[in-house]
Amino acid sequence: MKLFDDLIAETQRILAPFAPIRRAASEITPWRDAGENELVLSKESAFELGAGGSGCGACLVTGDRSLVGDGGVDVYGSDLPDIRGDAPYARIALVYAEGMDESDDAAYKSVQRVDFVKYHVFPEGFMLRISSEGSKEQVRVSERALKQGINFAAVGGLYAAKYLENPAVKAVRIIFVTVPEAVSALKKVAEEAKRRTAALNKILQSVMLDCSVCALKPVCDEVEELKELHFGRSAAASGQGEKK
Repeated sequence: MKLFDDLIAETQRILAPFAPIRRAASEITPWRDAGENELVLSKESAFELGAGGSGCGACLVTGDRSLVGDGGVDVYGSDLPDIRGDAPYARIALVYAEGMDESDDAAYKSVQRVDFVKYHVFPEGFMLRISSEGSKEQVRVSERALKQGINFAAVGGLYAAKYLENPAVKAVRIIFVTVPEAVSALKKVAEEAKRRTAALNKILQSVMLDCSVCALKPVCDEVEELKELHFGRSAAASGQGEKK
């Protein structure tokens, strides 16, 4: 599975000029899970991350362990206790999963399941809003959570724990970014990841034999792995049709 490997490389290139604060997975105590998205009112909020469409999120799944290492949380820019006002925000999850080199649909459906995790993480005092477009994220952080010691490492630990509930997932690195120029560049990575995931979902849901009428043809043309999956499924469907 190399569907997102070039986007991981691009993420690393964007972040290379900046020095991160790194926490190993073994050092992190995950933040408390509220069980559902907690409402944080404006009067209870300390600040917002990604306000006005300046925030983004992406999940990049790989079958290459070296791209993720042993997991952990990296913070580029100010951590939550140091932020004094609304700030740009990016959250990138690098997820290493085994069995992703298989060519059958199961490996690709695992990508879907991993991507859906973002809709099931509810840190207390960290109200997350994800746009219908899937790549934009906005967070409202409560004053109470700050007083209780919330930080990106703890929030990232909760995200990682949720990803690791999937048996195929073996390591997770969560990257939080509040450096304005880096967030701006990472928005393009998040948008491209969304395009590829949308194309993957469409391929798995139905077989479009006529590429000329498919709205996602440009994505498949750019990503060899999607093209191979699409042609393989189309050929299989065509063969089944001939047998009938």
